[in-house]
Amino acid sequence: MLKNNARPTILIIDDEEQVRRLLADLLSAEYECVQASSAEEALAVLETRAFDLVLSDINMTGITGA
Repeated sequence: MLKNNARPTILIIDDEEQVRRLLADLLSAEYECVQASSAEEALAVLETRAFDLVLSDINMTGITGA
């Protein structure tokens, strides 16, 4: 649930910076976008806050979504 007319939040997880930046640029007008470059980084972020949506690359080094 949104508080004080806050924008919905999206966590973008991808090991390619260009992909993260493109998605954030496309979505940032209406959403608060947070980026993570690895699954490990995303897990650390998810321990501190909740998101309305998570967009994740499923083929990354280390932990993957596969």
